[in-house]
Amino acid sequence: MLKTAAGVPDLDTLAARQAQFTVTAPADSRAAGCPVVLHSTRNMPRRRDAVLDGGSIYWIVRREIVARNRILDMVEADDEMGPKRCRFLLDPALVAVARVHRRPIQGWRYLPAAEAPRDLAGGPDGDSLPPHLARDLADLGLL
Repeated sequence: MLKTAAGVPDLDTLAARQAQFTVTAPADSRAAGCPVVLHSTRNMPRRRDAVLDGGSIYWIVRREIVARNRILDMVEADDEMGPKRCRFLLDPALVAVARVHRRPIQGWRYLPAAEAPRDLAGGPDGDSLPPHLARDLADLGLL
């Protein structure tokens, strides 16, 4: 799934925001007792079972897909935003991915597995370039 990280300027800020929403998963969820990042959205995905079968949320930051969190579970919950919202329970490990240009979106969208960017392992082929330089090289088609 794709989701825009609204108001987030970089990957470090996204990680810091997610740390604020890290809790222990409820006992009635697939991730019971494990630490999870809560992310609330309006609607439950219709392809819930397919998404839970190893799916992730890929985060768009400043017009690029930059990272992902594995989706551990989705539950309906009431929260301060209103009744019957979908709450994503995400793995707290934020995985950097190869940056891919993508227009911002409202809400979330399904991302076909074939279009998902590869995970970065760091090192010379990983995330060793400063973000602004990596973005410029990607714009030129060199990354």
